Amino acid sequence: MKMLQAGQFADALGPNSEAEFARRAKHSRENGQSSDALCYYEAFLILWPNQVGNLQDILRDYMANLWLEAVESYLDIHAAVEKPTDAWFQQSLESKQRYRRCFRRETNSDCNLDFELDVMLKEQPNGLFTPMAVAVVADQYFRAYSGRTADPKSSIAKLESLVLRVEKAGLPAQSRLFCFRFIEPLLQIVEGAVGKKRTQLVALEDVLRVSRSPILRRKYLQDAILESLRKGDIIEAHRLSQPLLGEFAKKSRVRGRTELLSMWLHAGRIQESERMVREWQGDLSAAEIAEPIALLGDYYRSKKDYLSAQAFYDEVICIGPETNAAVAATLGLAQIMRENGQEERRIALLKDVTEMKSVDSHAHIMDAGNSQSIAYQELAKYYMEKGDWHEALKWWRSWKPQSWCGTCLSGMREHREKNIQLCRERLLGQGLLVREEPTDRAEGWGPADDEVEAGFPAQNPGRFRRALTAVLVFSIFFASVALLRNHRRRFAFK
Repeated sequence: MKMLQAGQFADALGPNSEAEFARRAKHSRENGQSSDALCYYEAFLILWPNQVGNLQDILRDYMANLWLEAVESYLDIHAAVEKPTDAWFQQSLESKQRYRRCFRRETNSDCNLDFELDVMLKEQPNGLFTPMAVAVVADQYFRAYSGRTADPKSSIAKLESLVLRVEKAGLPAQSRLFCFRFIEPLLQIVEGAVGKKRTQLVALEDVLRVSRSPILRRKYLQDAILESLRKGDIIEAHRLSQPLLGEFAKKSRVRGRTELLSMWLHAGRIQESERMVREWQGDLSAAEIAEPIALLGDYYRSKKDYLSAQAFYDEVICIGPETNAAVAATLGLAQIMRENGQEERRIALLKDVTEMKSVDSHAHIMDAGNSQSIAYQELAKYYMEKGDWHEALKWWRSWKPQSWCGTCLSGMREHREKNIQLCRERLLGQGLLVREEPTDRAEGWGPADDEVEAGFPAQNPGRFRRALTAVLVFSIFFASVALLRNHRRRFAFK
């Protein structure tokens, strides 16, 4: 598996990519596909950890056990298939039990972690378990500070000493990079507590030279671009932008460009952003370029430059009417019409959105909505404000809540039902509804069978079915009573 393809796969899976890589590797191994299993495990180990935030999370039981199982399986398959004699393989086997015994605390043995780590650094520097042992010891030093059992200066001294021990041991470049990535934020936190200048252990050049993970390389390139933009160094930001785009596979190139464009827009570099988008038009198809152009429209709308925003939105709809960007652009135009007081145009656009495919909105990190939900709710609320309860009820009932978040979906359905009930109460008060308790069809979330509008023929199949059911139930009941009485009479006669 090429690393760009693995990175694209991890992008699609998000924070759970490690578990999915491990699951697929385990599945391949169980099916006798050793080469595929090795491929997935290698991708797991190179990309792991996928999250680049708080690296201390990798020492929690779930993540630590996931990693340990993957490494042991990786070694077992190698031993059975390839039987390697390389130093990394032999040293990994030698250090396996020490890591389990001392650094995973699977037995009651009271290990001296510093001593055991020194043994591993000296005898098994190339082993796969050694970098994780370094992380465990670094975490122990930091916890002594955060738990107030050690003063900051002592913790700083221990962490700096650990850095020197790692450098002296001569670990492979990738292992050393992992160790320094883990130690650096812990050391900086403690240094910040005493007002000391923060130490930088990992530079962008180190990551680009050593790491094979596209996700990690992107992260450091993005940080460097943002820092250059913050300083106003546009030349350096441009120089780093091209390598960043190269870290995205072909199928992810649109995402790479939108992420880059977002950084430039966030820095307020709108002219450079527009210039980049126009340059990309020669490399991307109409459907692909639609998303960056829509992002420009979003930016101008956020700045209340509605004329410019509308121009970009119109361009998106023109060049890619079937794209996700066109759905978002149509919704954006509807919001502009609302700000401009053009309600009729806004309602027409919202109705257009209800006819399009549903697209997740991603307005913020916790946004679990989509274009369909927004459009149906906006239409229903509009007619409620106008006092047109019949039309509002129609749109509430037509809305079929959908969301990737189960809790959010439950809340959407509850919100829908409350508003349906409110509309019905208003219609009942106006004498425009016959029954008070209509119920939805079980599956379709469609119109209720037993809602009848005044002035229309009272053809109600739902009411008829219930009446027929009641007649059948009573008929069976009385027939059963008659049979029982007849049986008792015969028994008494005998």
